[in-house]
Amino acid sequence: MKFLNLFVTAIFSLLLSYFLPIFINLILPENQIVERVRYSPVIDDFMLSSINRADNTNTFEIIGKSAISEDEFIQNQPFTYSSILIAKGKFPSKFKEYENNTTLILKNSQFLNLRPSVNLTKNIPLYVFLQTDEKYGRLKYMPFLIRLGNENGLQIINVDTNKIDENLSSNLNEIFNKSGFKFPAKQYFSNPTTLKPFDEGSFIVDSADGIFHLKFDGWNFILQNTKLVKKDIINIVVSENERREFYALLIAKDELGLIGYDYKFIPLPYDGYDPIGSNLSLRINPVNKILSFASPQNIHTYVMDLNYTKLKHNVMKTSKPANKRYLKEYILPFELKLAKDSHFYKLQIDKFNVKSIFLSVALALAFFVYNFAFFKKKRFLSATFIAMFGIYGLIAVILYATKKE
Repeated sequence: MKFLNLFVTAIFSLLLSYFLPIFINLILPENQIVERVRYSPVIDDFMLSSINRADNTNTFEIIGKSAISEDEFIQNQPFTYSSILIAKGKFPSKFKEYENNTTLILKNSQFLNLRPSVNLTKNIPLYVFLQTDEKYGRLKYMPFLIRLGNENGLQIINVDTNKIDENLSSNLNEIFNKSGFKFPAKQYFSNPTTLKPFDEGSFIVDSADGIFHLKFDGWNFILQNTKLVKKDIINIVVSENERREFYALLIAKDELGLIGYDYKFIPLPYDGYDPIGSNLSLRINPVNKILSFASPQNIHTYVMDLNYTKLKHNVMKTSKPANKRYLKEYILPFELKLAKDSHFYKLQIDKFNVKSIFLSVALALAFFVYNFAFFKKKRFLSATFIAMFGIYGLIAVILYATKKE
């Protein structure tokens, strides 16, 4: 096998290692069971709904106690399904005051969901800022970008000229210096969308791990030192909500909590949360605050009172998907996957399957014996290549290298 043929065959094998696992997954579909844990303030207990997509069946139960019907599951969640229950006259009498005044439910409800991919995302370090349109009251983007810069301060870039606005940068840095900000800035967090009711600005972390809140009142920038100092911040999720109870959810390496409107830190339960592997959900209703972490392994659900004091905690192991994809471990030596790295995507080897070594060696030996027996060719290099790349190498050699030799 010539060097050029070997190189092209290796590239072909790598392409096969990306596409072949995808095709095998299509042939061996997963029987995914979707499980959701919910807390019921009606029965003061945890419930489980399970959806089996293979046979399209739903089951419901009070965890560890008894099975219930879907109607009971819905009736036990009066604030989630208030419109349905009130219309059918089945809203629980325990919360009669909310049935008579449904606006209390809306005013005291809030939902915050966070996927782990959000914590992994790396944005281009140029940040937008919003202001309210005076004529129509809608949010619009300001005509500049903010860059964290260096130890000399932040930089304001004019989007029309694509140049640094020295005057605006100097004025903004003066505000930061007067507030005790330690340059250089480390992190910048905001909710840069105009599809929200109002804007609460951004949170900026200085070099001493201090958290500062930057807002724009339509005329001037206002910087507030929150007095909060948090190390190893992973994310600050700004959440504008009409309730105005908290500005944001703060996720650190070993800590989780909310930044209140008084800039006090409200700690939340953290046990069971993996910032890069768990879905986070915070559901607030008029009587409880429910925090849950859902990963492929288990679901943690915390029940708190209105002051975020923990009352109950449930941990449930999730059901493993039923499939035969484990057979890939005996066939495929490795799998190539597309993964996001910083602002770009790259191909990387996902895992090596040690169990496939036997098949790879067997294919290499069979290929060598076949060519020697029928064509009197000792194709040591091709056989070695197959031993390394397994079934990918065999397909590549048969489809490409054999014709070139």
